[in-house]
Amino acid sequence: MTADTNARPRISRGSGDFNMHDHNYNYMVTFAKKRRHWGGGSGKDILTEFGLSQSEYFRQLQSLLDQRIGAAADLPEGLREELTAICQQRLGRLSVPTANRPSPTQAT
Repeated sequence: MTADTNARPRISRGSGDFNMHDHNYNYMVTFAKKRRHWGGGSGKDILTEFGLSQSEYFRQLQSLLDQRIGAAADLPEGLREELTAICQQRLGRLSVPTANRPSPTQAT
């Protein structure tokens, strides 16, 4: 059996491999750049565009940014840091159990 010269790069993220071509990794970065002013995009937009949950989208985006893959390789450092901060913020928010989240009526 010969090696597959068309093998697609994968990122291991614990719950399986992310085949970046299947999710159009350049578009993920473009999507994040366009929606960074609004916190990275709504869960509905992410599901519609990529078929991914918010947590999976932000984990994959974070991995692309960390590894500087595809369009993420050409990002200015300040923009990469901004997108990384959005990923961390969204993932942190998504990991808080619903019972522990403050209600919108609670004072901060």
